Amino acid sequence: MMKKEVAGYLKPAEKALREAGIVKGDDTYEQEYGGRIASFGPSVMLSGLMPTVAFFSDKERAPVGAAILKTIEPNATEKTLLDYLKTMSDAQQDQEKNRILAAVVALKLVMRTFRKEEKAVQP
Repeated sequence: MMKKEVAGYLKPAEKALREAGIVKGDDTYEQEYGGRIASFGPSVMLSGLMPTVAFFSDKERAPVGAAILKTIEPNATEKTLLDYLKTMSDAQQDQEKNRILAAVVALKLVMRTFRKEEKAVQP
């Protein structure tokens, strides 16, 4: 079942990565975002959904949460993934966790279709 859910999120994930500002107009992304997205799922499994989402709500990591939210709910009225989850009961958050993890997998897969931005080596 997770395969179908991930497959359903692939197109929304591409659009979400662009809208969140992770993927730029020249189809590149900063290497840090690849690591941040890759670490989101394991963090949910180890720390829990709400602690992970809270951690990813700071300014540097906020685009990851925005991309996840835009992938699972393209028309969400909430501005952040944290605000979106705060409106739910614990049971609803538990159900939403599977959708979020599927969206993260889709985001990771779609990120592989773009190029990492080359950083200049500092002397």
